[in-house]
Amino acid sequence: MSHELLGVLGIIVSVTMATVSQIVFALNSIEEKLERQGFIKTRSGVKGASYALIYLFVVALLVVLIKPITSGSPTSEAGVNALALLILIWNVLILHSILDLIFSLGPIIKVK
Repeated sequence: MSHELLGVLGIIVSVTMATVSQIVFALNSIEEKLERQGFIKTRSGVKGASYALIYLFVVALLVVLIKPITSGSPTSEAGVNALALLILIWNVLILHSILDLIFSLGPIIKVK
């Protein structure tokens, strides 16, 4: 579980950070076209999701480091595996929220 979890989360974090940068560029472009600043809550949500992914990766790294120490009993091993599963599920939920944002951004069409 250990290196596979870090591998999967590493890919999720790296791809999502690239996606987040594209979202920020898209928000900047929309604001420039509208000539006003907006999307304050959206930017805050994207920023929070990005930091959450990084923090979850660090927690997963700690889980991987403590698993050999705590694997003395089946109960402790099950607890560590459950925590790893929870981290993975939380990552998927963050990805889902970012995908919702991506598909909610539509084109800006000005009527002349």
